[in-house]
Amino acid sequence: MGSLWAGVDVGKTHHHVCVIEDDGTVVMSEKIPNDQQADSGIAGRLGKRRKPIRWAVDLRGGPASLLLAVLFERGADVRYVSGTVTSRMAEAFHGERKTDAHDAYVIAQTLRMRGDLPTLTLADGVQQQLKLLVSRRLDLVADRVRITARIQELLTMISPPWRRR
Repeated sequence: MGSLWAGVDVGKTHHHVCVIEDDGTVVMSEKIPNDQQADSGIAGRLGKRRKPIRWAVDLRGGPASLLLAVLFERGADVRYVSGTVTSRMAEAFHGERKTDAHDAYVIAQTLRMRGDLPTLTLADGVQQQLKLLVSRRLDLVADRVRITARIQELLTMISPPWRRR
């Protein structure tokens, strides 16, 4: 029994999923909306094929977060294929370049051929969320400092003696 290799070209509004078999034959190539129902649906349909399936995505956070959460919930093996690796591997495959379908196909083929791709885990998602929260907090602190300085400047314009305090 062979495996299935799923490559996902992640997008803000939709993803393109390409699934191939061990010999490189395309089993499915489909554009799906970036929402929980579609992500669960595609993972469920592929899970019914009774073959082990491995997933690869080209993003680790942002638009990929919901898809990754669905895959982690199902216990999926998810790998990361960087944009640099994808563009270098694309040269080896024929077809129209820089389309979502072609990128998903290249990601799936890269996953099938390379065993050195980094594995994504739930901890990676938590780490991404923490980075997002920390960066948001830093933005808020910077805004507060900027507002305070602006208020002091305006008060000094109204009443110059205020600066002496």
